[in-house]
Amino acid sequence: MNNLTDIDHEILLHRDAHFEGDFAKMLSYYKKNGKGVNPDFDLERILQLFDLERDLNINLSDGLDEEDKAKISHSLKAYDNFKTLSHKKIRIWRPFSRNLY
Repeated sequence: MNNLTDIDHEILLHRDAHFEGDFAKMLSYYKKNGKGVNPDFDLERILQLFDLERDLNINLSDGLDEEDKAKISHSLKAYDNFKTLSHKKIRIWRPFSRNLY
């Protein structure tokens, strides 16, 4: 990751943690100005990094250190847990009712 800036590094972490490592998904979301976009990330720079990966046929995230990879893994596990919980029907016990809702 020699010529990458700190912002480039953050873009890669964000892409891998929230967009399955896919710059195309990230660009689409950022073009729509979706919820949670980072205002420090420039669309043009995201596109440049996307082009760089494609042109060199590499994954820039391969240069991330183990600590960064652990952060990404933790984020992905959190997403999986959220998806699992969001698909379960939650039953709420109400103390003044005999029914579960």
